[in-house]
Amino acid sequence: AKTPIRIALTALRQTCTQLRASRPEVLATAMGQIRTAKDLAIAQNDHALHSGCAAFEAYISVATPMGQLEDNVVNTALGALEQLAALPLGYADARDSVAIALGKAIQKKLAA
Repeated sequence: AKTPIRIALTALRQTCTQLRASRPEVLATAMGQIRTAKDLAIAQNDHALHSGCAAFEAYISVATPMGQLEDNVVNTALGALEQLAALPLGYADARDSVAIALGKAIQKKLAA
């Protein structure tokens, strides 16, 4: 069963494909989709997913206008968000470690 968050992340993944194809005008669409995912995470009291979405939002908002969006970073981040959406909330430690690792990886990329 496709949950609302999984549907939102699937749409975001499709949008990011266009972003990577040097279509920065798609950034507004991606940012809206991330906002939707963050709102869904808040509604589900899912702090790890919200944190992961916020980190990815920071990355694409900085990297896209600079033409520095990297496929491996986008794919890894989307994979982490999809993993967070799939893991039950009861797996708090695993979910937190995924969100923290994603945040650290993106901070490193943005600082580079």
